[in-house]
Amino acid sequence: MNNYYELLEIDQNLSFEEIEVVLDKTYNQWRSLTSHHDQEVVIQANKKLLCVEDARNILLDPNKRREYDLQLKKNNVVGGIGIDGDKVNPFNHMQAGKRKVSIDNQTGDQIDMWLCKNCGKASRPFTKNCAQCGSQLSQTCLNCNQVNHIDAVFCEECGVNINEEYEKQEQVRQEREAQLIQNHKDQQMRFSESSSIRQKAESAEKMSSFWWVLLGFGPILWLIAFIQSRQVINSPISQKYPNILNQAKRANRNSSIMLVIVGILFLCQIIFLILAAVNSY
Repeated sequence: MNNYYELLEIDQNLSFEEIEVVLDKTYNQWRSLTSHHDQEVVIQANKKLLCVEDARNILLDPNKRREYDLQLKKNNVVGGIGIDGDKVNPFNHMQAGKRKVSIDNQTGDQIDMWLCKNCGKASRPFTKNCAQCGSQLSQTCLNCNQVNHIDAVFCEECGVNINEEYEKQEQVRQEREAQLIQNHKDQQMRFSESSSIRQKAESAEKMSSFWWVLLGFGPILWLIAFIQSRQVINSPISQKYPNILNQAKRANRNSSIMLVIVGILFLCQIIFLILAAVNSY
């Protein structure tokens, strides 16, 4: 069972001003949790606020404090509001295992030292690692970037559950990585799927060029280009890739024009031969 001094974790000989500093800080810590998203945390915070106000009413009144101290020596008086019949340290919810009150020799301000759970050495708040054994003393809330003691369950600044926030962020990171991997696989699959028709479209576009006529291969290559480009255009896969489809359409158009010209020239040549044969008779 704890008395008010033990609940606040302060020395019984502290001055009224020093006690008031502790009470104000404790009150503000629990007051910030009254708007927490977890209703159980809100209920507990309200009970702790009543406990703080009860302690303030006794410890900041000289007469009440004197009488309380006398009763404390005689009867081991217990102060504070418990939960389910147990007396609860107001700091346990947020700062379990971390608090030791100390007075700054330069400023005279009260400091809530952070205790290393490995070696027990007290360090100033926000210390990253224990100077004696090197153990980690702090953790950062991913929601608001507030530095908290390594044993803190809820962030002192925003009240979120620190471990749950870490798990949430880790889940988001894993989902993002999984999405990137899936996108890479989809890209590889699309490339593999379109590889054959892309090659046909590129080949058809090259063979549909006019300049092949200079090498004497024009009509044959244009015919092949026409056939290949039609195969690409009629393929269901090409409908998914506009660039390949447009390339095949250009090759088809150019090869068609070349074949039409060749056909006209060939027809003209036949007509010329027929007319020449008629005139010879």
